[in-house]
Amino acid sequence: MQTDTLFLVLGAVVVFLAAGLFDTGVPRVYRKRHCQGREWRRCFPDSSKQSIRQFLDLFASSFAIKSRHALKFSPDDELLAIYRARYPSRLLPDALEFEALEQDLRYKHGIALADVWHDRLTLGDLFRKVPPNNSFKPTPLRGAA
Repeated sequence: MQTDTLFLVLGAVVVFLAAGLFDTGVPRVYRKRHCQGREWRRCFPDSSKQSIRQFLDLFASSFAIKSRHALKFSPDDELLAIYRARYPSRLLPDALEFEALEQDLRYKHGIALADVWHDRLTLGDLFRKVPPNNSFKPTPLRGAA
């Protein structure tokens, strides 16, 4: 009986490790894409590559996507569509992606996601709200030393 339990536990550990190693966090529809950097530069010619990458890294971090995959997303991608591709079943709990994005946007750029939200909000729409070249200077969080 103990041997069966040991094998079950070891099997579960292997499955969790494999899932962590191979899961990019990127829904399949976006994972197959090539880099969208050219599309970002076409839509935002006055923005630096660094500004675009920083914004996409903030988005990727909020959605628990590895930063090396951030440029798989285009300015026309809708936030809700990305979320729904990640969580196709409404029965599964999410990882509070929108709450994390709200907090990061407010702290780093002074943007309240609720103030700009609509169901068809795209990454490009959101990027337009970011101060030029990420010039917003965040204030310390209350209670922070």
